[in-house]
Amino acid sequence: MKRFLFIFIIFKTIYFTAQTKREQIEILKFRVDSLNTKLLSEKFSNSKEKHELDSVIFNLERELINEDCWKDTLILENKNLLIYPISSSEFNSVSHTTAENNKKIDKNIQSNKLFIKCTFRNGLSKTYRNNHSKDAYGNTTDQYLNYSVVSLETIDYYFMDIQLYEGPDDYLLIDKENGNEIPIGSEPFFSNNKKHFACGFMNCYGGNSGEFQIFDVKENGKVKLIETKFNFDWQPFQLKWNFKNELLIEKGKCGCDQNKYGKLIIK
Repeated sequence: MKRFLFIFIIFKTIYFTAQTKREQIEILKFRVDSLNTKLLSEKFSNSKEKHELDSVIFNLERELINEDCWKDTLILENKNLLIYPISSSEFNSVSHTTAENNKKIDKNIQSNKLFIKCTFRNGLSKTYRNNHSKDAYGNTTDQYLNYSVVSLETIDYYFMDIQLYEGPDDYLLIDKENGNEIPIGSEPFFSNNKKHFACGFMNCYGGNSGEFQIFDVKENGKVKLIETKFNFDWQPFQLKWNFKNELLIEKGKCGCDQNKYGKLIIK
């Protein structure tokens, strides 16, 4: 038992002088291996001391996994921008500004249960047909499609939400001038000055993936994609803009215990 106490004191001293959690974990693991080798009695292997030590290692490893989930920089137009950490209360104090907040009535959209028809300023039009067909048992088939569209006031585009049989929805921006389509990752979240909007989603099904896009809005209402990211170190769970036109991000990561929050300043 004296030998056990001597080993315990030595490793406790080394543990608290370790610089990182990785070092602490390796020290603790080495301590467990040493004690198991030197003291192989069943009594010790089931002791409260060893279980407490295993618990410390487990918790440190969980913290380390969570720390590795977050890398707080983003390359935007070849510039590394810092995503500043913020609190959940700061994030939750801001309301959403989305496509639904920027929609307007548009006579060039015809819509019913069967289809949506968009007519463009160049005289052309395009029809998007729903597919609500069911099989012989009355179940929805995997060919299911349902289109919905709104006319956006902030930008010169229609926003289309395409509901599929399974998986996340698809989204499009459709140019009101000529019908050109721009795939986007979610509904657009607009800055208060209407000069930018962001799109993003996280998907923990079928792999750890996500998409994050930031667009500039030109004076004529057209948009320019200035950043897109796929499968990066975290995914955007929610996006908002504050009154300073700073992008607030709730960052998620499949396999991590909790989300974190950040603020991206775009100049």
